[in-house]
Amino acid sequence: SPLTQCDINNPGDEKEVFDLTGKITEITTGVNGVNVSFYHTYADALASSNAIANPAAYTNTVNNGVESIFVRVSNAETGCYRIVILDIRVAPLPVLTMPTPDQLTVCDTNGSGYGSFDLTSLENIMINNGVNLSLTFYQTAYDAANNLNAIQNPAGYTNLNPGVQFVYVVATDATS
Repeated sequence: SPLTQCDINNPGDEKEVFDLTGKITEITTGVNGVNVSFYHTYADALASSNAIANPAAYTNTVNNGVESIFVRVSNAETGCYRIVILDIRVAPLPVLTMPTPDQLTVCDTNGSGYGSFDLTSLENIMINNGVNLSLTFYQTAYDAANNLNAIQNPAGYTNLNPGVQFVYVVATDATS
């Protein structure tokens, strides 16, 4: 199956570091006694020359598309081999539309500074016709960055800090 990374290091440059070796078990179906090497071209794989020097930390060379890596799997005993293709791709980060201040405000009917928010009502606004996206809400940036302690009831969220509350959103693309 293809190997996809999100474009998180310098978003927009479509360059990421891939660990091609993480696909060896899938490519070889776990068979022992084989040597696996990775190449930029079919001709190099066929000739067993110019292998990718560090397949555990390979930076892709193709922008805006799929890069095909040619994988040579050789029987260590007989030297017989076959060449398969491993496609790698850098997926763009999801783009969200920020809600307006009016969409982020509820009335404080008792003057306490607290209110109940339906964060799920903001999802369609934020996703803005994006496909295969899901949103998860967090109370801290740390939790959002580490996928910890998601807000359990985003449809009935009450702010923790009176007056102003920051909520952090993580968008996930189900296809990558």
